[in-house]
Amino acid sequence: MGATIKNGRAVIIGGGDIRDYARVATLLQRDDFLLCADSGYDHCAGLGVRPHLLVGDFDSIRTQPPAEIPRLPFPAEKNYTDTTLAIETALERGYRELLLTGMLGGRLDHTLANLQSLAHLSIRGVEALMTDGLTDAMAVTDGAMTFGPRPDTYFSLLCYSGSCERVNIRGAKYLLRDHTLHFDVPRAISNEFLEGPVTVSVGKGTLIIIFAPKD
Repeated sequence: MGATIKNGRAVIIGGGDIRDYARVATLLQRDDFLLCADSGYDHCAGLGVRPHLLVGDFDSIRTQPPAEIPRLPFPAEKNYTDTTLAIETALERGYRELLLTGMLGGRLDHTLANLQSLAHLSIRGVEALMTDGLTDAMAVTDGAMTFGPRPDTYFSLLCYSGSCERVNIRGAKYLLRDHTLHFDVPRAISNEFLEGPVTVSVGKGTLIIIFAPKD
């Protein structure tokens, strides 16, 4: 029997880069359930938060957390990253909306693995935003997403399935109409906003949408 779906949101803090603590802090909500994946705890002081749960093997954490914060320990030799285990823990507890931070930058293999997790969450119907405070990433599977204009920001589409069929971009500087994107060809990079909202849709497949500052 699956976990009861909760109305709240889980925030998962990983050990990657957070480039703008202040902006990430503005995204936090009072009722968020905060999980730290191993060295993600090192970001808590910068964010001004205290986590509800620590997850991982704790082999890279630099700041010793208080003993009263609950821990969900895992062995160092395991099949999944600490971040993946933290994500699965949130899902097992019934959360279907996630804010993911501290998951971009740092080790390239971990960043790519985290983007895989973002795509996997979309396939499972989980709403998730990944951010380092300056760069944001979201995913959409077999559906559409509309977002308002972001001045001085590029947005790019990355195919995270074998192919993404019937991809459309409306309202942007560069448009697509029923196009097929492929995993091994970067075709929709560095698009730009105009004055109104942009809609991105994909008929079949999973797209990751990345928003990056122009500077």
